Amino acid sequence: MKQVSDTVIKKTLTKENPWWELGLNWHSEHKTTRTFFTSFLSLVKDTAINRALVLYGPRRTGKSVMMKQVITTLIHKGFPAKRILFASLDNPVHLGAWLESFLPFLEDVQDTKHIQIIDKKYHSHYVFFDEIQHLDDWQRHLKVLVDTYPTIKFVVSGSAAAALKHHSIESGAGRFRDFLLPPLTFFEYLDFIDKTPTIEDRKAGKHNLNLTSDQLNAEFIDYINYGGFPEVALAKKAGVTDLDSIIGKDVLDKVLLLDLPSIYGIDDSRELYRFFAKLALNTGMELSIKELAQSTNISENTIRKYLEFLEAAFLIQVIHRIDKDGRHFKRVWTFKVYLTNPSLRTALYGPITIDDDIGHIIETAVFGQFYRPTRINQLNYARWKDGEVDMIWRSKPEPAAADYAIEIKWSDRIRYDVKQVRALVQFSAKTKPNQTLLLTKSINEERKINDLVINVFPVALFCYAVSRYEYAALLIGPALSPQFAKQLIVADFQ
Repeated sequence: MKQVSDTVIKKTLTKENPWWELGLNWHSEHKTTRTFFTSFLSLVKDTAINRALVLYGPRRTGKSVMMKQVITTLIHKGFPAKRILFASLDNPVHLGAWLESFLPFLEDVQDTKHIQIIDKKYHSHYVFFDEIQHLDDWQRHLKVLVDTYPTIKFVVSGSAAAALKHHSIESGAGRFRDFLLPPLTFFEYLDFIDKTPTIEDRKAGKHNLNLTSDQLNAEFIDYINYGGFPEVALAKKAGVTDLDSIIGKDVLDKVLLLDLPSIYGIDDSRELYRFFAKLALNTGMELSIKELAQSTNISENTIRKYLEFLEAAFLIQVIHRIDKDGRHFKRVWTFKVYLTNPSLRTALYGPITIDDDIGHIIETAVFGQFYRPTRINQLNYARWKDGEVDMIWRSKPEPAAADYAIEIKWSDRIRYDVKQVRALVQFSAKTKPNQTLLLTKSINEERKINDLVINVFPVALFCYAVSRYEYAALLIGPALSPQFAKQLIVADFQ
């Protein structure tokens, strides 16, 4: 049978790597960068440890774009363009190819085996493999390359997140470093559609959002409906109206009907799709395995597997319950399931409006601002016989006090009905969190109830502040100060 010739491969790679011919005249077509870009670039350039970088996360979050933006930066920092290779492994020309077979197409690569980096500023070459899950046993191939070519930096990405996450843990210990690229946060969304202060304003110390409370809430609803994906956010900015189908066809259909069934051998992909639709409709609500089995006619064991699969694909996140004393239960009967991206609900059920009964979707959007690998196990909710607190964040293991106890209300009734926060007051009085927060539709004030200080913020403003602070902190460390909310919001948005 005929095989793909080296001539065809080289021709394909030349198209995929236009910088080989254009050099400094080549730029990534995408100008707007994710706020993760700087930290990702620093890991790509890091020469201290010989590890491949595995970029993973949900579909359509900008992984391929970010790799191209890194390539642009390297070239314009003076790195030789012909020593950078990008190959998309879902291209039919590359299907079944060995990873090492790409290296001869790089300039001056023949003398890089088994030698150490001399110039500590850069690696000798940079190799980017996109959609690497299309190569069987990719993790073993990549491990061999890392060991054989210590001066070459290998960066891989893929959308079949379950396979990438599993294999990077199981087979790449000590050789791979994972980097999660989550959906857009509210801060990023506003930045993508040019609603944040300009660079010139920021340099001048002007950080204020020039939006009224009503305008910010309207943008927040648009973010919930469409803002989780860079491509969709930019399409909305450009006036494209058929946004629901972009999410449905490019994300849900491919993950639920193609990626997960192929990875895990799921026989009934339509059943998985219906199960996910049920979770999306109930995002942010307390559920149980038994309740889900009764409402879907799916066995409890299958439901457990589906939850595991959907978490591995970064479509949902299960959050566990604690009691009114802030302690975990020995047996887990109930839990909350959040969509990692509230825009996924739009694809299934259509857009929401600002006046809908959308408390649980608002809560899901708040959760999305905290969705990081380092945060997942630090988030809980509290519920007891006659009370519930929506979200508890604790950076240290119990019995340490929570950093935040957060109640979320898409209304302003707290001004007239203190009973709305009775459970929040009970929990905070008992566990003494560092900060007690009530998120509302538009109130921004400090309340005192029974000697308990409650910081009340508009939920949209809080989501903007959290996500802006989180990304500003990427360069200085993972710690999130419990005092940030009041300081940041009061300073920037009075």
